Amino acid sequence: SSVCDSMKYLWISFFMGCSFLFAEDLLLLKKENRIVKGKIIELTEDGVQFEIRGARTFFKNEEIVPQNLFEHHQKKTNLKEAQQVEQLAETAVRLELYPDAIRLLQSIVALKQESEEALKARIQEVTQLAAEQLFEKAQASENEGDLEKAEKLYKSVMERYPENSFSTQIEEALKNIAVLQENIAKEQEQEKKVADQDEAKTKEDAKLVKAQKYITGLEDLIKKGNALNVEALEFHGKGNISQANKKYEGALALYKNAIAGLISAKKYATTDELKKKLHDLYNEIKQRQVNVYNSMATMVMSDKNWKKADALLKLALKIDPINAESLRLKAEVDKNRVTFSASKRANVKPIISNQ
Repeated sequence: SSVCDSMKYLWISFFMGCSFLFAEDLLLLKKENRIVKGKIIELTEDGVQFEIRGARTFFKNEEIVPQNLFEHHQKKTNLKEAQQVEQLAETAVRLELYPDAIRLLQSIVALKQESEEALKARIQEVTQLAAEQLFEKAQASENEGDLEKAEKLYKSVMERYPENSFSTQIEEALKNIAVLQENIAKEQEQEKKVADQDEAKTKEDAKLVKAQKYITGLEDLIKKGNALNVEALEFHGKGNISQANKKYEGALALYKNAIAGLISAKKYATTDELKKKLHDLYNEIKQRQVNVYNSMATMVMSDKNWKKADALLKLALKIDPINAESLRLKAEVDKNRVTFSASKRANVKPIISNQ
């Protein structure tokens, strides 16, 4: 029929076009999504007789794509794969496997062969989540006194996610760690000198002296932190939120340093009296950290920044899960967040709780 003759003519045109451009004929097998090289022996209405390395095979028209249509077919295949990869990426995000999610999302750009603003924004969002996750691990290591691990994690955040939003905090943390490590190194060197110079002292005596030095240093850090906290409260009371926040952060940094020093001091506290002294100092530092977090939460609550307040109170409750003030503030924040969310959906002004 004329229709069949026309179809046959089209196929011949496709394959002849391939033959002029290449020494070998090319076919794309749809099912396997791969290209085979060979020689066209015969074209029919139903397909093509194809020779591959001396062996002949007949391919039906619905099984193959001629070279002229390779690019169009590949775009359709890529789009389908991109949709599947995107689903896997979002699953990785839900499981907090952020580095895997980033790799998957970046592969979608290559599949689609185009630059989509929404996709770029999602990659940036997940990258920030990944940076935040690694930053929190670094903070946890620092709080536990593992300065070497904390330093590696902080540097890893900067190297892997250079556009993270924690750069200033990381730089400050690395400076504090460097100072602590330098002090520890100096103290260790001094300790060695003292031991060499005064052979009459027993190791037990040296440890007691060292423990007392640590305690003196810890008390000085706590005193400085307390002074900053007092200044922060004064600025807070005057409504100078920026200066108050700066002083609060400074107090927290000093308390963190004190915790790290306290952990180092434990190995030198060999008497019950010194052990109790360190235990009391530890509890005091933790309580002051909680008080600062509570004060900072109260400050941002006045600006109705419930999300930030919630994050600060979670840090406080992680230190002291039964702190009455933290629990009270947390309940107030939770209530206002629910009220604010419901009011936003209803497009009405929220009623803020001050209980």
